[in-house]
Amino acid sequence: MTINPLPTAGPSFENALNTFLSEEDADRFKNMFTGFIVAGGLGATIASLTHTPAGVLTAYPGGHFITETGSITYPDDATHVWVICHKDTTSAITNWTRESGTHYLFQNTGSATTPTVPTDSALLMKVTTASGSITNVEDSRSFAPTNKQTTSETILLFKEGDLYKARSLSGIIATNTDFVDLWDAVKGGVVSSKRIIIKAGDVYALTQTMTIPISNYGIFDSRGTIFRYSPTSGDAVIWKGGQGAQLHFGLIDMENGSTGSALRVFPEFGTVTLSNRIEWQGLHEGGGGHVGKGFFMDSSLGGMGIFQVVGNDILGFDEGIRVGIDDVGGGAAHKFWLDWIRDCNINIVVHNLHNTGEFNINLDALIDNSIAIKTGGANDVWNVIIGAQAPDPTTAKTLVIDSGAKHNVFNIKPALNRFKRSLGANWEDNSGNRTNIITGDNPLRGNDNLVINGGMQINREGTATGVGAADGYFGPDLWEYSQEGTTSGRFTARQVTLSSGQWLEYEVTTADVAIDAAALYSVRHNFEANDVNQLRFGTSEAREITISFEHRHVRTGTYCLALTNSAENRIYVIEYVQDTTDTDEYEAFTIKPDVGGTWITTGSGVIGLRAIFIMAAGANLNDTTPLNDGWTNTDKATANQINGIAATSDRFRIRKVQLEIGQTQTEFQHEERSQTLSKCQRYLWTTFPEGTAPAQSAGLTGALTRLVSAAGVATQGLDLNLPVTMASTPTATFFNPSAANALWRNVTDAGDSGAAALRNFGERGGGIDHTQVGTDGVGDECAIHVLLDARL
Repeated sequence: MTINPLPTAGPSFENALNTFLSEEDADRFKNMFTGFIVAGGLGATIASLTHTPAGVLTAYPGGHFITETGSITYPDDATHVWVICHKDTTSAITNWTRESGTHYLFQNTGSATTPTVPTDSALLMKVTTASGSITNVEDSRSFAPTNKQTTSETILLFKEGDLYKARSLSGIIATNTDFVDLWDAVKGGVVSSKRIIIKAGDVYALTQTMTIPISNYGIFDSRGTIFRYSPTSGDAVIWKGGQGAQLHFGLIDMENGSTGSALRVFPEFGTVTLSNRIEWQGLHEGGGGHVGKGFFMDSSLGGMGIFQVVGNDILGFDEGIRVGIDDVGGGAAHKFWLDWIRDCNINIVVHNLHNTGEFNINLDALIDNSIAIKTGGANDVWNVIIGAQAPDPTTAKTLVIDSGAKHNVFNIKPALNRFKRSLGANWEDNSGNRTNIITGDNPLRGNDNLVINGGMQINREGTATGVGAADGYFGPDLWEYSQEGTTSGRFTARQVTLSSGQWLEYEVTTADVAIDAAALYSVRHNFEANDVNQLRFGTSEAREITISFEHRHVRTGTYCLALTNSAENRIYVIEYVQDTTDTDEYEAFTIKPDVGGTWITTGSGVIGLRAIFIMAAGANLNDTTPLNDGWTNTDKATANQINGIAATSDRFRIRKVQLEIGQTQTEFQHEERSQTLSKCQRYLWTTFPEGTAPAQSAGLTGALTRLVSAAGVATQGLDLNLPVTMASTPTATFFNPSAANALWRNVTDAGDSGAAALRNFGERGGGIDHTQVGTDGVGDECAIHVLLDARL
């Protein structure tokens, strides 16, 4: 579709085509953009009323390309003569005088207010004449087209000689010798839906604070500029907040060192300040005194959310970046991309009400006694690359986790222990909890998850009902139910698949509302001594470990996890919280090593370490306070432990349980199912199909079978070679596939045969004997199920 009619066939086609081609593109441009000047079109003062603008005027008035080299003669003693260029050299335009034969027109308005520019024209200059001379020429040209559709108004600020000027679409609207005074004159009360551009390539002196008012969906663009702030106190630039705005800065230089901020976001009280983007090319403290702040998100009058902050080259401040003020206001869901924060006393500090942010940072920790990162926030993710280090790394802190910080993940590279002379010398955790995780390429961390079946993917014994009458292994492989004292609670233990994956679940079928003082309900994982030998517990070489897991309990509140030795006289207690009912939540804790106590560290088939998840605990067993640095607790739970089995609606669920060596946490290590199955078979081997609870009369599928070779009463059997070496010589439980007993089944005769027994059996297998009965005939098929148990 075209703006102008398409030429049609006929004798006037050629003329119509010429007209169409000369107008169509220009009319399209005119609909979208303002006219602009490419070069020329500006005259000089002269002792005459006639001047020829320097160079060749090249312009696009109304989208039409023109050039002009002619002269203009002005009326005498005129204070405000406005000059435009037009697309042609002949058209008469109301109130405008054409310089004959040229693209120039002028109008003596007698007013400093820019007149309305006619269609198909572009503004050039304002001229003053007196006593036969051209005494003043002011430049009103626009050198770039402005999109008419993007904003309701565009303002360009620029420097020309000793003057600062502001131009709107209609021309120059203000001039001043002081840049901030000019800014105050043109900004208005609220910069909403405006596009403000400051011409790149110049240096703008800020002798006072430049305040950008509330801006909703506006654009402030000063990329490629330098703001030099000269006072020694106060802020260089303040933005009063808004929604959906974009602010782009060049370099802001506090040239004499101010105690204020180079760039401060300071929303007015009650202002909605959400979903904004702020960028800068540099923030410098030029005074050399390490004072003030680079970028400050000031929450003292209200919170801010969903910012995108992109900044480079933050240099020399007391605080390079400060996000919020402790205990005042809030802040959430910010994303930061910050490159090269350096030479600051604190590179970045985050207040304790900040939540759910992402920080992607490259920094240098160059100053002795400095802090690279200091945070009290929660649920933040930090991706940090550390470059140069202070000359004395023992005095500088790479990371300080403040009181109250929780559920943060710090991915720091190189790892923290690469930036210290002795372990633990350059970071502090003052949070008061163990939910903050430090990851990285820590060479002290092992590569394997020591928990077998932590993903709950192997579930060979299926669902177990009536759990709670005694200890035992129920549900997913290698997860043991354990209880102490007098208990009445009962459960269904099973593997469940929810939207987020597979879980171990204990469903309460009989609630225990009033827990006996000496009672304890728990689910535990037992670690074989040979597997945890590398922890070196009980020696001076004991190593830190990190345990992580997900939980999805129905009942909210505080739960406990205890780590113990096999004798359960070295106990480390951890508290964690289910914040929201029936919701996936993640925990990770770094555990200090135990250099004392007695630990079994060698041997197959014996327990070296236990991880005990507490569902409920009685008053006599829950009075321990968690100890951050010791294993001297006497109980497995604290007084804060919730009764997680107080109703039949309760569900206790865990998954992705991982224990690894070192002070860093990694993503849960998924492994091939066959690999996990092989590990589980070291402790439990069974002939039943996976998911089928071992039981009498459960069917022939998977059963061991043999053909009778000698009829009648006799002891025969078969050899069984196991696929893995079991942890110890297993105990056997036999199951008749088709009747409620433990006898071999004569499948051919559909009747029971004789008893089964192990023969010369060890960790790799052996024989299973069959004591035949008189009715067993040659060639009869006999079958039996077996469960071999070497669990710890």
